[in-house]
Amino acid sequence: MKKKTFKVLKDTLVPFQAAFMVACSFLFVQVSSAQVSELSDSILIGKWLGALNNEVHVYYEISRKWDGSLMGYNGIIEFKMSGRPVEVVTLVGDSVYFSELESNQRFSGVLNSDSMTIRGKYTNLNINQSWPLNLRRVGQLPAIVRPQTPLSPFSYKEENVVYENKTAGIHLAGTLTLPDTKSPFPAALLITGSGQQNRDYEYAFHRPFLVLADFLTRQGIAVLRVDDRGVGGTTRTGPFFNSTTKDLASDVLAGVQYLKTRKEIDPGRIGLIGHSEGGLIASILAADHPEIAFIVLMAAPAGGKFSKGIVAQDSVTARAGGANDNETAIIVNWCKRYYSVALNEKDTRIAREKLQRLFDDRTPEEKQAFEKTGVSGGTLSIDYALQPHFQYLCSLTPNDFLKRVKCPVLALMGDKDVSGPCTFTLKNMEEMFKAAGNKNYSIHEMKNMNHHFQSVNPDNIRNPEDIDETISPIVLELISSWINVLAP
Repeated sequence: MKKKTFKVLKDTLVPFQAAFMVACSFLFVQVSSAQVSELSDSILIGKWLGALNNEVHVYYEISRKWDGSLMGYNGIIEFKMSGRPVEVVTLVGDSVYFSELESNQRFSGVLNSDSMTIRGKYTNLNINQSWPLNLRRVGQLPAIVRPQTPLSPFSYKEENVVYENKTAGIHLAGTLTLPDTKSPFPAALLITGSGQQNRDYEYAFHRPFLVLADFLTRQGIAVLRVDDRGVGGTTRTGPFFNSTTKDLASDVLAGVQYLKTRKEIDPGRIGLIGHSEGGLIASILAADHPEIAFIVLMAAPAGGKFSKGIVAQDSVTARAGGANDNETAIIVNWCKRYYSVALNEKDTRIAREKLQRLFDDRTPEEKQAFEKTGVSGGTLSIDYALQPHFQYLCSLTPNDFLKRVKCPVLALMGDKDVSGPCTFTLKNMEEMFKAAGNKNYSIHEMKNMNHHFQSVNPDNIRNPEDIDETISPIVLELISSWINVLAP
């Protein structure tokens, strides 16, 4: 396999943390009840590592979920991809299947008699291409260790928990960290942004929610972080992106209700910390549930109807990618046509054909502008744009919720955030809080920080995966001190 083939592979494996990413096609591996595994699937538990053409190292980390089934995570070392959920882990006889439903990747192979090697192939179903891949069992993975990632043993209590969202009929699994001081504690429930995320909100070997939870717990704040639907130990019904923002909000509310059952937690001091779409979810819940003591909005959206703001987001992304005025206008005009079809054509089959035609019929100038700036994927994925999640999200108006939030609010956004115009977003928030009569809010424009609250050089804004810092210490200190002053 030539190196340019690896570029094709890399370009089609979409990292989790891109805002509103993901082309979702779904592969389901069905096993007949008549088939009986000759080996216990426990043999698959552990770490597996292989190399595509001796250049690109792929790993799988398989473990058992709380309900007894197997699950895993996958990563590609050289591409700095990590934490990708492997939802289907199957052993039938000596045949092994690992499937990632969201990113549409699959590994299939045959387990060696000594159970130390799996000989098989890695398939990218997005481009219908496969490569030979042999996995071997290893004790440790050559993962990239980010400087801020905390390592055990911890100076506080860490507990894996499972609770139910009875309305949705699913179980949610997460980690609750409790300070090593006298209870009851104030508590924060962390809410991930768009896409399927694990409890650590992992991407590119960064684990921002692990870093945040560790810092807050050391400052006397209990923290609950949770796997999204269908990830890790959390169950789901149907494809992930059939779940809307409203559905995900019900998961968060179930977490709040769970925290109220814990004797270590002060039920009057339970708040939410949401990033990106997670911030929108925090606003939705705070608007309707006065029992929520506080919310922290990290790079959350604000303004009018989301379907209109999303074009502005593409414009900011284009500018960040080096587009000039003409190139930005070209991209914005094309995106308007794209979203018009995606949101207004009710026949899914016709919408898909029209959207594909838009891609196929791009002019040389349009193709050049998109290639130069890297504006692609995410909401510009046809598969994702036609899913209930995106359709519902675009029907929302963030200001409708923000103007009804009465609890204390801390709102943060980096001035180098390409998900939307920072100053405009924060100004909108302030206007909404004033409209709500909410006087207990604190708004901060974080200088030289990106969407992930990493510190960046304003003259050289690198990709998040190329930055070692996970979250700026300034942000960590700001959040913890604000909560502790609010809820001593």
